[in-house]
Amino acid sequence: MGVGGRDQIGMSSIATQAFVIGETGAIGYSAVRTALAVGMALRAPRLAGQRWGMFAQALADACYAAFPIAYVSHGLRQALGFLWLPLWLFAAAWEGYWYVVEMLADDEADTALEQIEAPWKVVWGFCFILPSSIAGALVALDAVYPHAWVFGDEPPPFICSPLVPHPGDTLTLTMDVPHGGELGAFTPRGQYLYVVPFSAASRNPETGFDWQRQLRLAVDSTRGSAVPDGPKQLVFADTGVYQLQLSEPAGTAAALACRVRITSSAPQGKSGSQ
Repeated sequence: MGVGGRDQIGMSSIATQAFVIGETGAIGYSAVRTALAVGMALRAPRLAGQRWGMFAQALADACYAAFPIAYVSHGLRQALGFLWLPLWLFAAAWEGYWYVVEMLADDEADTALEQIEAPWKVVWGFCFILPSSIAGALVALDAVYPHAWVFGDEPPPFICSPLVPHPGDTLTLTMDVPHGGELGAFTPRGQYLYVVPFSAASRNPETGFDWQRQLRLAVDSTRGSAVPDGPKQLVFADTGVYQLQLSEPAGTAAALACRVRITSSAPQGKSGSQ
């Protein structure tokens, strides 16, 4: 396997390990928080056995337990989508309400046990309420404004799979939308071929290439041209590393790229299109 292929596989492996460590830590943190929260809820005088209060507290604790996990889990964020916003607003409002109530309460009426627990409540707030609330706020922000905050577990905006396609395989390109209107490939010989020549941004997600999330290229038959309107030729005609480039939106000079390695040439006599 060439340097480009090894680089992508190595980076993918490191990202996977970091994701597993982050998710494991978040689950562990949430488990400890949930266990402590259950103990506090069972003794909380503020609930006074009220069913609605117990239910609301349980829901708030479940939200605070879910926020750190959602922060490191792209799948969980996508699963609930916009629902993260009302969940965070409810959890923050619930804890904020009781914080104000306790601040306004008569300190002289505190029992000896409550006075002993006071320092622990500060630790609880800074170690288990504040971090979860910040994580929830960022998750809710992402639900309303996607990509406004960069999460460590976000999948790359441009993915080629498989990294080592063979003749007869189909190369699948997965792209964030909206993306640019041009797709090309640098061949092992250094030649740039237009696979999808530049097209203006489209307002219709159903028709424009810039709104296409996935594109499948047949290794044996995908064709491109050295100039946008020039004669077509096989793209994956040689063995070696190919760098596929996807332009960014708004006509910027930057481009997204991924690399694949072809280990055996496509049949030269086969014709077709992308």
